[in-house]
Amino acid sequence: MPNVKINAIIHEISAALENLLETGETHIIFLGKIGLTEPEQVELLQELGEGELKISLSKLDEPVDWYESALSGVWVGTFRNHRDEAVLRTIEVCYYPSIAASQKEDIKETLKGLN
Repeated sequence: MPNVKINAIIHEISAALENLLETGETHIIFLGKIGLTEPEQVELLQELGEGELKISLSKLDEPVDWYESALSGVWVGTFRNHRDEAVLRTIEVCYYPSIAASQKEDIKETLKGLN
C-alpha cells in the first residue's frame, strides 16, 4: 500500500518543479521537519533515486554534499557537523543548490589576485 505521506511529498515536489519552470523560484523541504520516520525518509530517498551529478562543499567547518536525484531539478542535501555527523537533510527543488554557486565576493577576490 502506498505511503500517503510520501505521496504528498512527491506531489509537493511536482508542484515545486512546475513553479521552478514558471517563475524560477526554488523550494526546500527539510526532511527532519516534515513528520516522516527514519524508515519513511529512507523510502522517500529511494523513491527519488540518485542521478549522476554530485556537489560537495568541504571548505566549511560544516561540510555539505548534494546529489541530484533521478528527477532533474531535485537535489538531496546532507549537511554535516565538524564530527562528520549528518545534522540536516534537505530536498531542494532548483537548477542547482545556490550555495554551490560562485559568490560575488569570491569572484572579486579572484580578480584582485589576477590584476
